[in-house]
Amino acid sequence: MVVTALLAAGIGVGLTAPAQAIIGGRDATTAYSFMASVQTRDGEHFCGGSLIDKSWVLTAAHCVVRDQPTDLQVRIGSLSSTEGGTLSTIEQIIVHPEYQTEPNKHDIAVLRLTTPVGGQPVQLATERPGIDDPARLIGWGCTSPAAWCSAPPVLQEIDTTVHKAEDCNTGGGRVDPALEVCTGNPENKSGAHKGDSGGPALVRSGDSWRLIGAFSWIPNFTFGSYDGYGVYTDVAVHRGWVREVTGLPV
Repeated sequence: MVVTALLAAGIGVGLTAPAQAIIGGRDATTAYSFMASVQTRDGEHFCGGSLIDKSWVLTAAHCVVRDQPTDLQVRIGSLSSTEGGTLSTIEQIIVHPEYQTEPNKHDIAVLRLTTPVGGQPVQLATERPGIDDPARLIGWGCTSPAAWCSAPPVLQEIDTTVHKAEDCNTGGGRVDPALEVCTGNPENKSGAHKGDSGGPALVRSGDSWRLIGAFSWIPNFTFGSYDGYGVYTDVAVHRGWVREVTGLPV
């Protein structure tokens, strides 16, 4: 069964509650200045995102396609989704015009912040990652595939690798290798899961990170089990669209 990351939630209030998840990760020891918690206006975290400019956050389309800017806020640059960092409201939501809920293609959106923030943005990757390239995933939320779980108080991180598209074709969906990136740790069944929606997949570039993907969907979702694979919207492929709608020189 193909389930988008948003629908695979189950933190605290039940199966329909949006959430974040990194299974098999570790507590992040340093804050990522660009990491964003996308939240309701009462502070409930439900998706991840990445600060790509002092006024723009990139996330998954399925996180925000049904929302109005006044519904949302973001907390940026903290190890906690509930305190610290910088809190900003949203002025505008722009969803990719070709986003399709099924089969979830072009699952990308950008949020214009009401007020620019001071955190250091992450740069977008200019090239697609190669097979077996190392990548890092970060996010908050459930640390097991159980239907009911609690979000960890500290941002989670895990190192993984980029896989062939067909490796993520373990369920009913099919990865589009022209638009998406398959990641996974099948050996120890760890990685992004259960609504780690919009959160970043990163590659190292010298002393900094580059954004290669925004978490989109889980290939083979079943409560209580997880094969370690996750599908990310390819950010490098969508750079032209981001540049067009934001005016940023990405």
